[in-house]
Amino acid sequence: MAQLENIEAIEKRLWKAADTLRSNSELASNEYFLPVNGAKSQRGCREKT
Repeated sequence: MAQLENIEAIEKRLWKAADTLRSNSELASNEYFLPVNGAKSQRGCREKT
């Protein structure tokens, strides 16, 4: 159960970061899309090993 709470906390932080990027950045969404998805992919790879 603690792991689920941790995942929910991480999800909230990611949404907050995404909101910050959208509102306070001069970057277009396609400019931060690849780095964000790259980080998500790395996490997925670590979980599978």
